[in-house]
Amino acid sequence: MRVTKAQQKKVVLGAVIMAVAIPLTVLAFYTISNVVLRASQEAEPKEVVISNLTETSLTISWVTEVDAEGSLQHNRAGKEDSQVVTDVRGSGARKTHFVEVVGLAPESEYEFAINSNGETYTSEDGQPFTFSTPPVSDQTPIPNPVYGKLSGVEGDDALVLLVVKDGGSTSWPVVSSIRSGGNWNIDLAVLLNSDKSDYITPTADTEITLLGQSSGRGAIAKGLFSEMFNDSGKLSDSENFSLEEGTDIMAEIPDFAAVSSLYASSPGESEEPEEPEEPDEPEPVYEPEPVYEPEPEPEPQDIFTRQFRYILDLPLGNIDVGNILANVTPNVTTGAASVEITNLTDTGFSVVWISNEAEEGYVEYGTSADGLDNQAHDSRDSVLEKSDYYAHHVDVTGVQPETKYYFEIISGGDTIDNNGAPFEATTFATLSSPPPYKTVAGVVEGLDDLEDSVVLLQIVDKDGAGSSGNSYFFSTVPGENGSWIASMGDVRTETGNEYYAASNDDVVDAQLLAYAESEGTQASADGIEDSSLILSVSASDSGSSEIVVKIPPLSDYGVYSSTADLIESLSN
Repeated sequence: MRVTKAQQKKVVLGAVIMAVAIPLTVLAFYTISNVVLRASQEAEPKEVVISNLTETSLTISWVTEVDAEGSLQHNRAGKEDSQVVTDVRGSGARKTHFVEVVGLAPESEYEFAINSNGETYTSEDGQPFTFSTPPVSDQTPIPNPVYGKLSGVEGDDALVLLVVKDGGSTSWPVVSSIRSGGNWNIDLAVLLNSDKSDYITPTADTEITLLGQSSGRGAIAKGLFSEMFNDSGKLSDSENFSLEEGTDIMAEIPDFAAVSSLYASSPGESEEPEEPEEPDEPEPVYEPEPVYEPEPEPEPQDIFTRQFRYILDLPLGNIDVGNILANVTPNVTTGAASVEITNLTDTGFSVVWISNEAEEGYVEYGTSADGLDNQAHDSRDSVLEKSDYYAHHVDVTGVQPETKYYFEIISGGDTIDNNGAPFEATTFATLSSPPPYKTVAGVVEGLDDLEDSVVLLQIVDKDGAGSSGNSYFFSTVPGENGSWIASMGDVRTETGNEYYAASNDDVVDAQLLAYAESEGTQASADGIEDSSLILSVSASDSGSSEIVVKIPPLSDYGVYSSTADLIESLSN
């Protein structure tokens, strides 16, 4: 067959194209594979930490080298009801990941797997990680917040962790996400010791390790509690707490709280477990039947009449009791008229009231007036222990934004409602870019039980500058020593459309709610973080008055010389 010159050119051109295209295709495939593989490797969860561990909740955090979508899949061991939880900061790709798991059962084992950019990460052989919740504690954690600022933060993509060493025991970590600008706050009430048996309450000499975490950067600050934080819980300005390249914080995390050995595995990839061989049936062991031996009959006991003798050492006469205290009812609003809704946000609110007696109280709530299927208990109560109070403070949490909730109060054996209908509270819309964390603190004085009170606060507009009108009410409860602290950085206006911006001339009004008449106080909003507001029972309301009572002598003082005398007295 004769090949023309045109055909020869086509053959040569085709060979050249093949010689160039094949290597380019191989190179492109290799490059794309490497990019996909590298992206997958960079999205692998690292520095995984279990923190904020309580009887019913925990937090799991981790970092990735690239911005990644992260979530957590968990279920109770042996159960199929798997749940997926996303980052508390909302959807979106980021390098730090912070997932809270709530509604767990105490002293129970759970399994979890981490999802990062569509890939599932488990332990070896596709098996899920496991953790166990601690048993219910009879100790009621008292809110104990600390706060500060982490420098070098980009947006909110960083975390702050805290670990304490107290008496040779290292705590489980506690963790906080970061607000824009680097502000953070952590509640030390959930500092659990290493064996999960009890909570740790830091003292002045407790060793604190404060850690900042971001992808490839970290921050470490150490010292005694009294040296690192002031009386209101603010991180000392002298502490250099800033993210630095190459600072590894994981060496400061206790081994029992760190998760290692991550493996990528799609669901269902784990190997089928081999069926266990059926064990040989053991030969029956015959034991002789016990010989019945009747128990000996008890010996009869003598029945006798006990004789008493009354010896009079002192002459009987009028007894001067003196200084007996008679309770005086304070002029305090109680019941339905005392109910206040405070701390209203997009995800929660608090219910406050005063009762005539010290009694247990809780709130039943729901999204319909005839469906109050949920309960919330006093913020000072634990899962195990409920206490009686005059001043009640119930936090309703985990609710939805811009939703109307109905609630009734169960106080002792009574139901408190709004003139025959449930009370109502409508949550606010979610706002972006919360302001810097800011607190107001103080102390309660003059009550026998300092914890049996509520501090009610409001920012009062004095000059029309900043936000107009007053703020929404916010509240807190004091600790056993009377000290209290409340967050005012995220307080809303009365309409809830924006965070309250206080001007220098505005004041913070504080009132003491208790079963006693009390005096409120005010302080300038300018520099409020350096102030300590004192709330005390009114001087005119001592809660009692002194009286002297004379008790006449009794005829026989209830003492009888014999059983016969007792019977004769009863018959008369």
